[in-house]
Amino acid sequence: MKKISLIIATKGRTTELVRCLDSLLAQSYGAWEAIVVDQNEENRLEDIVRRYSSVADVRHLRTSPGLSRARNAGLAVARYPLVGFPDDDSWYDPACLARVSAALEDEAFAGVTFEAQNGHGVRVGPAWLPAKEVSRRNVWRTAISYTTFLTRELVVRVGLFDEALGLGSGTPWGSGEETDLLLRCLADGARIRHLDEALAFHPSGVRGWAKGYSYGRGMGRVLKKHHYSLPFRSWQIARGGGGAMLSVIRRDWSGVSYYAGSVVGRIVG
Repeated sequence: MKKISLIIATKGRTTELVRCLDSLLAQSYGAWEAIVVDQNEENRLEDIVRRYSSVADVRHLRTSPGLSRARNAGLAVARYPLVGFPDDDSWYDPACLARVSAALEDEAFAGVTFEAQNGHGVRVGPAWLPAKEVSRRNVWRTAISYTTFLTRELVVRVGLFDEALGLGSGTPWGSGEETDLLLRCLADGARIRHLDEALAFHPSGVRGWAKGYSYGRGMGRVLKKHHYSLPFRSWQIARGGGGAMLSVIRRDWSGVSYYAGSVVGRIVG
């Protein structure tokens, strides 16, 4: 069984981070470390980290803002052969880390992804596809950062996270950092398993035009960076339009705004 380093970038949250760390303490698999990468200007997390580090292998780093920057800082000090990237407001099923480690006992695979729910039985994240393995074509619907675990050696070899992508990057590209990393892993020849079960949880989140536009620009940037064909890029744009139309039918006006922003963002990106 392989040990796991969990890199938790965090800013502006405390109770959510406590929930995340509590879910790690509840794991049936104990061979892990957590690296809390703190991007807060104030010292709001010192007491929390001190409390958890007294009972588990929890460390505290400080970095300037930027999700990809924080994850790279964590990777620089990670000690274990597997790495995962929990969001500070995500949490894990008690069997999660055991399932991850067991899935990667097969040396043919260098990573694993799985699905997520909101804690009330509703799936969150991408429109998940049933698949046994992540591919260049399905990566958009089989992975999200907090359900992705990779070998540290692979991540270092392909070049860590692109710090121009993701929340807090200071660029227009507000998402796509994990997809970019996975695409580089796949291009390097790595195989990544996908488990059709929800082993992580995450709030559904607030949607709207600004978020959709920012995330859409990130997706568009990654589509272009990895030289996807025009038909595939057009299909991804059309899928955003389909999401907007479905939201109209459901009278989900925040969804309409989010998907409309996403369509525009994907085109611009």
